Amino acid sequence: MNGPLPSPHMRPGFSSKRGAAALALMGMASTIDRHVFAHASEDELQAEIHRLLTEQGYACERERVAVGANGGAHRFDVLVSGGLVVECKIGGSMASAVDQCHRYLQLQEVQGLLLCGPSFWRLASQALARLQEACGKPAVFAPIRRAAF
Repeated sequence: MNGPLPSPHMRPGFSSKRGAAALALMGMASTIDRHVFAHASEDELQAEIHRLLTEQGYACERERVAVGANGGAHRFDVLVSGGLVVECKIGGSMASAVDQCHRYLQLQEVQGLLLCGPSFWRLASQALARLQEACGKPAVFAPIRRAAF
């Protein structure tokens, strides 16, 4: 068999590269969804997600800075090989997180995005689906489950 396996999330206009990115993002989201996190800060969550993805065999780095076409700097929480960005949030405004994801998806080096955020952001998946349509790049939401203290 040649190329990536077909995905129900592949849409017309997605290249096989984008399809592979979508599959990788869904795999990462599934890994994160099965995990219960124990973090007190966004930095600790980023470190835990980086560790988890590295243990699963993903090549990734934290706090990667990229420069946009307008010269503005963007700091990715976690950058996975292949141009996949993982953005981690423990709270705050879902709208502002989605706006940040939109800015990232407009960058040429970004091939897809996984937003990890509070489980009460119930509409995040729908908002990212709209961004996916607008930007032509896969965007997935993974709710973060926290350990009870």
